Amino acid sequence: MTLSPLYLALLRVYHYFPLHSPVTLWLVNGAWGRFSAKGGKEGWYLDGNKAWAVMEIVSPLTFITTVLFNCDVSGLSTGSKVAISMYLLHYSIRSIISPLILAPQRAPQHASVTLSAMGFNLMNGYIMGGWLAEDPGRGVGERFGGWSWVAVVGWAVGLAGNVYHDEILHSLRGRALIFDAVPSLRPNVPADAPNTKVHIKQDDKEDNKTGGKVYEIPQGGLFYWVTFPNYLCEWFEWTCYAILTSPSFTLRSPAPAVLVSQAQKRQYPEFVVDLIRLLGRLPLPSFTTSNGLREQEALLLSPPWMFLVALLAAMIPRAINGQRWYEQTFGARWRGSGREGGRWACLPGLL
Repeated sequence: MTLSPLYLALLRVYHYFPLHSPVTLWLVNGAWGRFSAKGGKEGWYLDGNKAWAVMEIVSPLTFITTVLFNCDVSGLSTGSKVAISMYLLHYSIRSIISPLILAPQRAPQHASVTLSAMGFNLMNGYIMGGWLAEDPGRGVGERFGGWSWVAVVGWAVGLAGNVYHDEILHSLRGRALIFDAVPSLRPNVPADAPNTKVHIKQDDKEDNKTGGKVYEIPQGGLFYWVTFPNYLCEWFEWTCYAILTSPSFTLRSPAPAVLVSQAQKRQYPEFVVDLIRLLGRLPLPSFTTSNGLREQEALLLSPPWMFLVALLAAMIPRAINGQRWYEQTFGARWRGSGREGGRWACLPGLL
């Protein structure tokens, strides 16, 4: 594969994204959903559904633009075409179908969440699009078939599980279009199940018992075992995608001096060359090459695996804080509504 020096320099930056995890775990909760301050009535808050759609649509638009700009799609292998379609299908659901069609009204979302997510999706769309545009032959290119189809099926199961558990959450807010269309999919909650609803005041004028926002303990599917099965299913989905598109976990990036030299040979604008030179100084795991280069090459995660790590870094702190919120909000009702011993937050047997 021939990845451009700018691409490899930005991939180095991408490796620093998970460093935000300690902050989002212990200091700051993203101001959306149940963590919207005062229900999103103060400050720079946006319509939750529209803001979600805007921030997510950045990824597929950047992805397909990068693919089209860097290759002739008609000349790509079947495997790469399938992988591109899979990515676009996921994000068509995430950016349009889910927030604008399936989901009921979401809690307001702070503008900082929207802008930061747009920045991440811009980076990730470019990184993933550039990777697929190179038509990687390892598992997704000319050798597509056999076990590759197992990865595709696994990806589809993860996607379906993500949508299904999101729909359970939607149903708690009074809207479940999928369950209305296919009633057999709706979780069967016993009529004598204990009350799992709670009213939370959004301001001091609202009554504790009848005012404010109503929250309910989700039940059905994997919610019996895991607090955030939608997260778990999405991680499984992208794990299968990474197996499909990059069986190798890592790739080697040339030494910074080589990246700068390549950029100059390609006649990049000087400010881009300077940017590559600057980004090349970011410390990353490296090794000395056999050809005696004084500057070491970097050992990077391949883009699909880096994407998975980025998702884990963003979503695990959210799941842990969400688990605490359920415990604090529902108490004994929460502890008695799932598996004996309590639900795991997001990773069965681990977390």
